Amino acid sequence: MFMALKIVHLDQKNWIELARGYYGRAPELRKIAQKAVDRSQSGQIIFPLSITHLSETLRNMNRERRQRLARYMVLVSQGWAILPASTIIVPEIENACLKHLGLPRYDLQKFAIKKGMSQLLGAKADLVTKDPNKLPQHLKRQLLDRIESPETLLWFVEQGVEHSKLRKMQQDLVASTNKLQQIRSLDESQIRDNDLRRRATCAKYLVQVVNPEIIRFLLSVNVNPKVFADQVFTDQENIIRFFQSMPTSYCLVQLTLYRDMQRARRIQPNDLSDITSLSIAIPYSDV
Repeated sequence: MFMALKIVHLDQKNWIELARGYYGRAPELRKIAQKAVDRSQSGQIIFPLSITHLSETLRNMNRERRQRLARYMVLVSQGWAILPASTIIVPEIENACLKHLGLPRYDLQKFAIKKGMSQLLGAKADLVTKDPNKLPQHLKRQLLDRIESPETLLWFVEQGVEHSKLRKMQQDLVASTNKLQQIRSLDESQIRDNDLRRRATCAKYLVQVVNPEIIRFLLSVNVNPKVFADQVFTDQENIIRFFQSMPTSYCLVQLTLYRDMQRARRIQPNDLSDITSLSIAIPYSDV
């Protein structure tokens, strides 16, 4: 049933446009905005929200617009969410190893898209009490279910963030962007050829991120990492094919490369969130 559904991942600007259409601010978009509601409620299409959608909506300081947008997003998403990209990288690496070993693999499509706040944030919600024995299990379950509900998501987004916290978030974002710009400038001075840059970037990611997880996982299933490496890392074509079998990591590296190869364009504060959001949206969405 799940696999027959269409997964449609919308950019934040699409959510804003559709919300404006739904609430009459953009009459020309009203029909398509209503159609999104109808398809979602009929169970034909899933429109998952992401941590990027949450972050960008919370940063909207216009209370009325933020609440209107939040209501439409929750109405259409029905609480469906896609994991933060960082959460699925390790399971994808393990899946790539399992595929090569001919062993049963995880169903990462169902892992990537589920309902609930925990899914959206990439961390399981729990309750912390001074005396756990005094909280009946059925009540704890009811409270956790309420935390995961679309109603709680709507309440959370409608609250927004304080101006002081928003300023701090923006300052951190600008600082990170400037640091990335410096790193790119340094890389440009060392590597001018785009093909060489691509190979070097892929190799760096494989060595620093992928390799340690491969070794950890192979040892956990009693497979010799050296024997595995001798079979998989035989030539560039096989290495790239293996890398592509962990699609979120592959998309993350490729999108970052394409951004950095646009030398005349400065890195923008939203680039990082856009790239990480698309990295998981591309492999796990139909549209």
